[in-house]
Amino acid sequence: MVAHDLQSPLRQIRAYLDLYLYHYMSSINDKTKEWVNFIDNASKRMQNHIKALLTITKIDNMKHQHEVFSLDELVDKVLSIYTDEIIKYDISIVKNNCSEIKAVKVLTEILLQNLIENAIKFKKEGASQPEIKISLDVTDSFWKILVADNGLGIEEDLQVVIFEKFQKLTNNNSNSGNGLGLFISKRIVEIHNGFINLDSRPNEGSIFEINLPKIKKDHCFSSKDKEYV
Repeated sequence: MVAHDLQSPLRQIRAYLDLYLYHYMSSINDKTKEWVNFIDNASKRMQNHIKALLTITKIDNMKHQHEVFSLDELVDKVLSIYTDEIIKYDISIVKNNCSEIKAVKVLTEILLQNLIENAIKFKKEGASQPEIKISLDVTDSFWKILVADNGLGIEEDLQVVIFEKFQKLTNNNSNSGNGLGLFISKRIVEIHNGFINLDSRPNEGSIFEINLPKIKKDHCFSSKDKEYV
């Protein structure tokens, strides 16, 4: 795949750029520093794009095995990745009824990581305490996972396209991101034959509702299988 082939030359670019910065950053003028920083940031964005594209390929090509697992434990595992940010920004974490579910665990982990990372990234600065709520509602047909925050929210004009490729959560370029996180999240939900909804208001926060259907029996399946209730 092209994305794999791009990784090696990009790693070389990053390695030599790091060497240059280490040896010469203190001696170059401000304009040159600006150009070097631009190259550095652009290469980091490229690296993130490649990683995201490889993730898409991986989840589409792998076989997906449903298993029963604790959503509470999986949420804790994902939150541990962001311990430093949670402490730094005094983010309140609320979990409600995160009991056992039956889904593809590795994909559910990626899904939660994308949504929790966005909630942290797009918090409101200098406002009330940032808060992330993760809850589970179990119905006869679905496991409904809600990931809610009180952050920046998503502009109305972006909400209709936010799950498409390379669409960022905000028009503000100061917030980093590759515009693939929610596309990957939607793809994961689609692999489960579920659906994902968004309820968001600018400056009030966002609620992502993930509906994962229950299945009749244990089986190993690909994204084309349709053995759902």
